[in-house]
Amino acid sequence: MAKSVTLEKCERHWNTQSLARDHFVQMLHRYARGQTVAHGSDHNELLALLEIYDTDRTKRGCGVASFFLDADRDHPGNTNCFYILRTDGSSEDFSVHKAVKHVSQLQNP
Repeated sequence: MAKSVTLEKCERHWNTQSLARDHFVQMLHRYARGQTVAHGSDHNELLALLEIYDTDRTKRGCGVASFFLDADRDHPGNTNCFYILRTDGSSEDFSVHKAVKHVSQLQNP
C-alpha cells in the first residue's frame, strides 16, 4: 500500500512517498549551488518537513535562519543537497530523500 506524506503546517499532502520525494527533488533543481532558498512556499515546505523529520533537533540546532543548496559533502561529484543555515551561522546538510521517507514511515505505521 502506498504511503502518503502530509505537511499540515503548510497544508501540503502527497498521496505517495514518491510524489513527495519528486516534489522536493524538483525543488532542488530550481536552485543553483550556493543559492539561498527564498522565504515563501519552498522555505516553508522545507521547514515543515524538517520539523517532523528532526524530532531531536540535531539538524535544526539553535534554530533555522534559512536553507541553501550546495554540493553534498558526503557524496562528492555532481550531487547537491539542501543545507540548513542556523541562526548562529553554522550549517548542516539536510537530505530531503531521507526526510520524506522518515516522515512517511512516521505517518503510516
